[in-house]
Amino acid sequence: MSNVVTNPQNTRGRDHLFISYAQEDSYFTDWLALKLMSQGYRVWYDRIKLLGGESYPKEIDEAIKQLSYRVLAVVSRNSLNKPNPRKEWTLALNITRNEKTNFLIPLNLDGVPSHELNWMISDIVYIPFNTSWAEGLNKLLKLLEDIQTPRFTEVKTTPSTWLSTKHHLEQRTEQIWSNALPIEEIPSQLHRYLAPIRSETNDLSEWPYYEYGGEIWAFGPPPNTPHIPLEENGVLDWRQTNIQQLTGSNIVSKILSNLLRKSIQIELRKRGLKCHANAKQYYFPRGLLEDDTIYFKDYTGRKTHIKVVGERSYPSKHQGTPVKYTYHLSPIMNPIPFKFGQPVYLAAIRLYFTDTSDNEIYGKGVNRLRRRICKHWWNHEWLKRTLGIISWLTQGRDHLELTVAENTTIKIRGTPIKYQSKLGIAEEAQGQPTTTTDGDEEYTQEADEEEEEEGGLQDEYDE
Repeated sequence: MSNVVTNPQNTRGRDHLFISYAQEDSYFTDWLALKLMSQGYRVWYDRIKLLGGESYPKEIDEAIKQLSYRVLAVVSRNSLNKPNPRKEWTLALNITRNEKTNFLIPLNLDGVPSHELNWMISDIVYIPFNTSWAEGLNKLLKLLEDIQTPRFTEVKTTPSTWLSTKHHLEQRTEQIWSNALPIEEIPSQLHRYLAPIRSETNDLSEWPYYEYGGEIWAFGPPPNTPHIPLEENGVLDWRQTNIQQLTGSNIVSKILSNLLRKSIQIELRKRGLKCHANAKQYYFPRGLLEDDTIYFKDYTGRKTHIKVVGERSYPSKHQGTPVKYTYHLSPIMNPIPFKFGQPVYLAAIRLYFTDTSDNEIYGKGVNRLRRRICKHWWNHEWLKRTLGIISWLTQGRDHLELTVAENTTIKIRGTPIKYQSKLGIAEEAQGQPTTTTDGDEEYTQEADEEEEEEGGLQDEYDE
């Protein structure tokens, strides 16, 4: 039995809705495509290769001209300047003029004001999604019904089928890694000192302290600096409820977080990481490690390695030749004292960029550099780099101990918290690569051409 079309006014043989968008807005268009499918509409959307049982068309022009009932243009600050959406909108507007119909339906995702809209669509009434996706969807569904968009009582691929196919869930136990490092021992006492600490003869760079409320807070007196003038104003046990009520639990959390953050930052400096004052990032400088490489065992127990510094290049329209730049892994250790049932450091990785003379690269172009390097890093690659940084920090031991005051330490477990799930995901079946990269491979010509089509990077740095 064939599908039954509930709105059969389709004399031109068009029965699909074509979604035109920028990749940065895929978080929205994924949702939109599945909502439309659940209502019986056939959708062409390049992130879902089989919708309504149809293969995504290779020839976009043919799909829009001959097979699409309407084009849904997702208008945002991301899509306004992208070449592919502009081409698709131009084609849809040409059909609008030739056929005297509203073939292009703009959906305003960001709430872009009319004076910022592209001249092609500035005078077209759009459906707002910026205030509420649900309200926007209701207005879109009403419009699609009013213009008698074909709907099907039976679809070959339902959203639930697509989701189960996409994620390839299996009934098997799977280990889930977090990025939370338990802090197993924290000094219970917070020391308060009255006088601001100023000393020309002693180096306080290795002592974590925090200035708050006109006082100096620390886990204890600074180690190995006995001659610093300190006037102690009492000692508090932060674990006691009455103390938290006295000072305010949020204040206790703030003081603890700052002391824990400074403690780990001191360790990063001791181990040779650099900190850029403006970026406020600690990063691996070139040459700190042999071959700029960390060797360790990954989450499967196999020996592996990661690069902490790498060199890349981007095409320059001005200079005519690729311009080289350097990326550095930048570990972030964010302390969370109370939210997870136990104090933890949340480990994360960022990238820091310099030119070949070690000068910081900053500005809008940095996001594009980061995207080009990280866009093919799947979850297991982020996990691999996180575990590599942790292994380097703990020097392969089970725990890391930080001296935070005289005869006082913090003890951090060297392995993140792990969980068990009753369902597993077969990532190989999704076409994801099972091998990891070190992030220092060369760009392909296709990637360079894609970047060149988007306008290159040098223009942004010259602003």
